[in-house]
Amino acid sequence: MARSNSSGSGLRSPVWAASSPAFKTAGWVAVIVATALSSWSFPRDSLAQDDPGSDVPALIRTMQYGDEDSRWRAARALAEQDAAAEIVVPALIEALDHWDWEVQESAAWALGQIGAEAEVAIPVLFEILQDVDSEIGADAAWALGRFGRRTLPTLLALLRHDDEMIRWRASSGLKVAGAVAVPALIDALDDEDPRIRRLAVSTLAGIGKENAAVVPALLGALADEDATVRLSAITYLRLLDEWPDAAVPAAIEALEDDDDRVRSDAAVHLAAMGRQAEAALPPLTGALKDENSLVRLAAASALWKIDQRADLAVPVLIQELDGRNWVHREKAIDLLGQMGERAEAAVPALIRALDADQDKGWTVGPAAAWTLGAIGAKAKPAVPALIDLLREDDEYGRLHEASVSALKRIDPGIFERMKQWAATE
Repeated sequence: MARSNSSGSGLRSPVWAASSPAFKTAGWVAVIVATALSSWSFPRDSLAQDDPGSDVPALIRTMQYGDEDSRWRAARALAEQDAAAEIVVPALIEALDHWDWEVQESAAWALGQIGAEAEVAIPVLFEILQDVDSEIGADAAWALGRFGRRTLPTLLALLRHDDEMIRWRASSGLKVAGAVAVPALIDALDDEDPRIRRLAVSTLAGIGKENAAVVPALLGALADEDATVRLSAITYLRLLDEWPDAAVPAAIEALEDDDDRVRSDAAVHLAAMGRQAEAALPPLTGALKDENSLVRLAAASALWKIDQRADLAVPVLIQELDGRNWVHREKAIDLLGQMGERAEAAVPALIRALDADQDKGWTVGPAAAWTLGAIGAKAKPAVPALIDLLREDDEYGRLHEASVSALKRIDPGIFERMKQWAATE
């Protein structure tokens, strides 16, 4: 929800309140001059340009009262008016409370662009960052990150906020702060709270491996006592295209974690590592007997992607196909489709899945048909069932489309033969 100005009090922070004579004088001058130039309009493209000759009061008036497109463009153009910061900054702070959220967003961006000369806006931006209903909380966080060391202590403190959204906004601000935040974030990797350590990992990754200290810090997090922190480190090392050997034993250890989600994530990470994770094949084989369905599915996927072990994965996937959770069934069907003819043993279960649920025309049914097509000629036992589906009503068309495609792949000449047969009847 946008910050409201309906009370007439505007922004409540005492930091910027228009109590000083200088502020009042500048504000009234801006209004008087802007009113005199009210008939003046900006060429649309010029507002986004660095134009030293731009009339600051007119830009302010356009930001406040212009048309929908010119308002936000004027706010951004104000960021380029370096010589008039004493007028521009208060106007942008006021615009943070504008009724148009795009103007609010652009004002926050402009304040971040101005930087040190806009430090008076810092308390107001922190107020917005901590307003969970604000539509520009993330924009305020970005702007605060642009102030660097000036906002660093408060952003770090907000990593401990009770509200998850506020914590993530603070993290995004620290990513913008960049190198100046790295030493403190590395220190946070030793925090007693695993939530803080996870946030430190993701924030360091967001700063990027161009900073020489980031990757070594993430590698150190692979030895964290908390499995969620270790997996977070693996996740972000993957995103940074870093595949250290230490990631494999860390993920293998996580396969034994008490948390189902951690075990599942560990198997997913191992699958993504491919051949590099061959050492994980024995524990992944054991994970096929895990009590949790998602862990079993993730382990089956990993065994296939690391070593093409369809012989181990297919029986587990068949078991999931006959289950009641349609999301898990779709995951199993998708993986069987990746295996192609190696999934031949699953054909009977896939045939059952064609007619397994009431919404077969939307989810599981079409997926099963596509996978039978991927198996190809070895799925010929499914041909009668697929032909039967073509005779049924299909509200969405997905089941018919998938069945036709599957039949063509299983038996490329089937429709020509059917046409010839119909012509002789």
